[in-house]
Amino acid sequence: MEPGLADVGVLADYGCAVVVVASVAPALGVQPHSLRRLFQFGSFMMISGLLDTLYLRIYAVLIGKLFSARDLGFYTRAESTQQLRRLF
Repeated sequence: MEPGLADVGVLADYGCAVVVVASVAPALGVQPHSLRRLFQFGSFMMISGLLDTLYLRIYAVLIGKLFSARDLGFYTRAESTQQLRRLF
């Protein structure tokens, strides 16, 4: 059985009860060391995503430079049709 909206509400109530009973509240401050570690990891992920996007889009740039706009349109339409086929 899938968890429903009522289950989420029960979990939220339970979480609030734990905070009230245990007198524990989450800290609102941000530690610089944590930010540095997250940025180190996130920067590699961002660079990886940018390189992936560049790699996927470089063909359209090259076709646009070497061939006519009509040919680029055919290539772009064929690529979008191919991606649409992958969804199904």
